[in-house]
Amino acid sequence: MESPQSVLEKGEIIDSVTQYNKVIFKKSGYVDDNFCQHGGYCYPAHISIKRRQIKSIQLLNCKIGKLVEVTKEDEYQREEMYSIE
Repeated sequence: MESPQSVLEKGEIIDSVTQYNKVIFKKSGYVDDNFCQHGGYCYPAHISIKRRQIKSIQLLNCKIGKLVEVTKEDEYQREEMYSIE
């Protein structure tokens, strides 16, 4: 997400995923989410193809944990950060 040159190839495994971030757009209900790696980049958890959200990352040996904090909330959106267990 930070760098267009940082692209994961199909089947590629990344280590040290440390957090899951989610932005919920209140009016539409659309969710924009990503996984971040310690010392690395953040990658989209879902991508849109023909107006459908498709899972783009599969977690192995871990899962999304508890809500750590709400980083921003206003009348339009809510931004949440979760731990990875």
